[in-house]
Amino acid sequence: MRMKQTLTILITIFLFVSMVGAASADTNPTPPHLVHGYIKDDGNGVNGIKVKIETDDGTKLTNDKTYVSTKTDSEGYYKLKPNGLQDGKTLSLYVDGKDIGEDITYSTGKVEQVNHEGNYLSDSSDDDGGSSGGISAPGTGKSDQETKQIKAELKNGKANTNIKQINKGDEVSIELESEDKDQKEQQSIKSISFKSNGEAQDVNIEITDHGETKPETVTDSGDSDTEKIYRYFEIKHDNLDNENIDSASITFEVDKDWVKENNAGPTDVGVKRFHGDDWDEVEVSMFDETEDKYIYKAKTPGFSHYSIYLKETGQDTDGTSETTEDTKEQPSGEPDQEDGESQGMPGFTAIGLLAAGASAAFLKRKQDK
Repeated sequence: MRMKQTLTILITIFLFVSMVGAASADTNPTPPHLVHGYIKDDGNGVNGIKVKIETDDGTKLTNDKTYVSTKTDSEGYYKLKPNGLQDGKTLSLYVDGKDIGEDITYSTGKVEQVNHEGNYLSDSSDDDGGSSGGISAPGTGKSDQETKQIKAELKNGKANTNIKQINKGDEVSIELESEDKDQKEQQSIKSISFKSNGEAQDVNIEITDHGETKPETVTDSGDSDTEKIYRYFEIKHDNLDNENIDSASITFEVDKDWVKENNAGPTDVGVKRFHGDDWDEVEVSMFDETEDKYIYKAKTPGFSHYSIYLKETGQDTDGTSETTEDTKEQPSGEPDQEDGESQGMPGFTAIGLLAAGASAAFLKRKQDK
């Protein structure tokens, strides 16, 4: 009698664990429908354009909104991940507040590229009196506001560019590139961008990557016992005052191997700006990564000397990180699994196997008797 009770208990445990595991599998979050692409004007990527995907019937997504949105980067690239809909739902794509007529049929786990060419850098005004590429000067029809996208070649750790005229409200983006393979691999600064608060002429901008060598004109960036320096770099801006620089940002990369070698993780990377006689912390966020690089954006109130460093060590040593909607990855196959998605319930599976094994052993023992 006692053996029958034990057998009944073991079988009950096994069935319970099996049902829990099945229920858990059914409730695992599903991968999103990833939509990405480029927004261009006359073949040129448009920076800072808002891109939005919205449900046509008002159905809410997993973010408890009817839409997801982002802004294009300096190359006009965007990426959005609507999630939580039934396959077959219709979504609309909006660029700069207008429906571009590209209907998207939601499909779980699908990766879809949607590019769009529009009139976003033009000086002409829209029919409704608004401006598609800037703010028109009264009575002229000509835009005072422009988006200037400039490429500057990096040679021996230094890049220079000259801008003849900058108007109030102009947005300037300078992307660094290099034909030298070794220079490109060692390059840390990818681009800088800013918005002008006033007019300026004959502006010279020079970007210098000093590597680990601290310039003689600045003091130590911090406590050398707790801070590990990755790079010092400098941004000079002749004929453009810091007071006229607004919404400035710097995009840079850090080697993953360097972070791991220093027993740190991607969230330990920070940036300081030298202003006056002090080093001030600036806001930094990681928004992308490649196979061997972490990619960050630093927001700065003006341009000066900077240091890229490790704030702390000994945390996140596995190098894992969170990627935001602004992440510019090159999607292939299915989208990466979102943070928080379950990988199954290995603990319950193990218990189920143990229970099954115990039941089989018990039955065999009973048969032998």
